Amino acid sequence: MAGQGAASAAMVPATPATPAGVVLPVTVDNSAAYQGQTICTSVVPTGTQRLKDLLLQTYGTIPGFGSSSVQILRNCSSGGQSEHKEGRALDWMVDVTKPDQKAVAESFLSWLLGPDASGVPAGNARRLGVMYIGWDNLMWRSYDPTRGAATVAGTTGWDPLVKGGKACTSAARATAAWATDCHRNHVHLSLSWDGASGLTSFWSGQAVTAPSCPAGPAASRAAAGSLLDTTTGEGTLAATPCRVAQQAPLKVLVAQPGPAPAGQVWGLTVRVDGFTPNAPATLTLSSALSGSAVVGRPGTTVTVPLGPDGMLTAAVDAGDAWLRLTGMGLTPVAPPAGGAGLSALSTRAITATGPEAVRTGGKIKLAGSAIGGKKVTVRRYLKAGGAWRPAGAAIKPTGGSWAMTTTAPSPRTMVYRVALLHRNGKVLAWSNEVTVRVVRKGAPLLTLVAPATVSTGAAISLSGKAKALPSGATVSRQRLIGRSWTPLGTTVPAGGRWSMQVIAPSPQTITYRAVATVGGAVVAASSKRVVTVS
Repeated sequence: MAGQGAASAAMVPATPATPAGVVLPVTVDNSAAYQGQTICTSVVPTGTQRLKDLLLQTYGTIPGFGSSSVQILRNCSSGGQSEHKEGRALDWMVDVTKPDQKAVAESFLSWLLGPDASGVPAGNARRLGVMYIGWDNLMWRSYDPTRGAATVAGTTGWDPLVKGGKACTSAARATAAWATDCHRNHVHLSLSWDGASGLTSFWSGQAVTAPSCPAGPAASRAAAGSLLDTTTGEGTLAATPCRVAQQAPLKVLVAQPGPAPAGQVWGLTVRVDGFTPNAPATLTLSSALSGSAVVGRPGTTVTVPLGPDGMLTAAVDAGDAWLRLTGMGLTPVAPPAGGAGLSALSTRAITATGPEAVRTGGKIKLAGSAIGGKKVTVRRYLKAGGAWRPAGAAIKPTGGSWAMTTTAPSPRTMVYRVALLHRNGKVLAWSNEVTVRVVRKGAPLLTLVAPATVSTGAAISLSGKAKALPSGATVSRQRLIGRSWTPLGTTVPAGGRWSMQVIAPSPQTITYRAVATVGGAVVAASSKRVVTVS
């Protein structure tokens, strides 16, 4: 049943057709590397829209869904990391519990992941730029196609999805409440930026085969002349055509004539001769000097203050890009505020940690690291009425670290961040935000500590403190799904300290909180903690 005219009829398997006028090349596109969501957009890219149209034209709409049979965009503020927010993911709303829909879904997956017309395994997935798939409790990854032992529709490489610390293939996840998380009521398809932008061979007739450029610098380049041309590989370690990838900023070593004049650094003037990304990406040029980052646009000339190492870093915040840069020479320039001692862009100049919760009258201790030496101070700011207001006096960091203490006020939620200040009072960098809950004396207190990042399949250790809880209280974890907190897993005794471990699922961002319950009633809840699974 190709086409959309018989929405109420049973769906039947079919084979997607190559677009009119496109001749598939013998060469097959690279397998899609993992590219997690880094930006957000309300525009559906060309390739994603074409894939949606292909599904609808081949299989028709799904009864009860109509034009929403394939869903793409997701609100930027909804949940954690998701390619839906970049328009690179589709949810095809076929249901595994309905035999005709399951047969259609698995017919498509067999075409997608089985040998293509040239006999290449997963050839059509590569030609479409499919990055990973979720369906019927399982996940397939283009970047790790032999990982799993499970089989779907004759295709291999499927691995059980893990949700809430338990495999979707387990009895604990067989209920209807887990149908969406475990992808039983839809097929999820995430695309590479090449696939989403319609650059892969299924749409263009030309295979995308250029690799990512190695991150390291090639031999030193002269400050005047061609610095970098990824279309040929000039100035890269690859020495062959490659692209700058969002996961791997590219470094160029620039020759300097010696130390700059006293009180100055060498400023490299760069002309952006070419910048062709496969995503709505931003090009940033920077050095090891804090504050030296500039945004490069095609046809523009910018000046980047170089650090003593002479390294220029080119980075894109999404996808992959062809890039050509020409050096226009060096001139002495004033260093960025804070001097050469500050960190590179890839490292925070200042960090902050603090307690999750304290009681009224207790001590709130904030501490962290700060880079910058004798010319900088640290000052805390408190969020009030949507604005950041200074709180307390500035202090000098010692040995790269700092700490300050203040008294907890009446019960409320305090949101702090800390500024790294130049001696002239200018803010050089901001720390991360620290949220501290102040509760009344004697009130139940529950805290949660969780790692910021873990690898897929590793253990996520959750722990914390529990104080003044009623007798018989237990602690469990909850996950934020949409706007609701969903209970997960088993409970543990709420002693002075508690801990539990869960297995990290597929790459995604998970927001947890801990709750203490007595007889099913919540008596205390921790602040939320975000864990990124890579």
